[in-house]
Amino acid sequence: MRYLWDMYDDYYRNTGLAGKIAMSLFKQPLRRYDLKSAENVDHFIANSHFVAERIKRIYGRDSTVIHPPVNVDFYASRNYAKSDYYLFVGQLIPYKRPDLAIAACERMNRKLVVVGDGSMRRELERIAGHNVTFAGRTQNERLRELYAGAKALIFPGIEDFGIVPLEAQATGTPVIALGAGGALETIVADKTGVFFEQPDVESLCNTIEAFETKKFSADYLTAHAKKFSTERFRADINKFMSHVRDE
Repeated sequence: MRYLWDMYDDYYRNTGLAGKIAMSLFKQPLRRYDLKSAENVDHFIANSHFVAERIKRIYGRDSTVIHPPVNVDFYASRNYAKSDYYLFVGQLIPYKRPDLAIAACERMNRKLVVVGDGSMRRELERIAGHNVTFAGRTQNERLRELYAGAKALIFPGIEDFGIVPLEAQATGTPVIALGAGGALETIVADKTGVFFEQPDVESLCNTIEAFETKKFSADYLTAHAKKFSTERFRADINKFMSHVRDE
């Protein structure tokens, strides 16, 4: 869950006039209501340590971290040939930063396939060059094929957890991610991907250059992704519930 007050500046900056007015009017009442409601919560479960830290900061409460399930078995099929494109997968909205992936690939003259749709698509298509392909909403076998064929997934936004990088890793494809948020918990530096430090084009371009000098093991990538499987999720939830019942 993205708490409105914690991400307030991002949402406020990227919403329209009506949204800005509503957010200004209701921010404090909603915050007071939520803080009061949280007093009735017995246990918090966070989908990442990144979120657990936020819960601690906002509510002053500890939480149990249980990472979400990923359908790694579906994506683990690697019967696809590698190609020469980079891949972005996600909604085309500001906090996902698709513009950053496009700008970096434009500057470096690298091919990029953009999967997803959203409010930014028209503007992104206007600024993108011939090396950028917009695939729209894509799923199932076609998405698996795009993951597996990519040189790397570019993941330039900050997410609470982030399923997409693990889907890519399950296919044997490494990730180039901003070194923040949930990505720090799902990507192993220099083994399943690389991190860029600043959310700007220069930092991403430098990291893409560094990435292209490295080699990654598809088997290691897939094995790492399996640590986030649905079976692991069920086991963690069952363990948590057993602990709660025994209290």
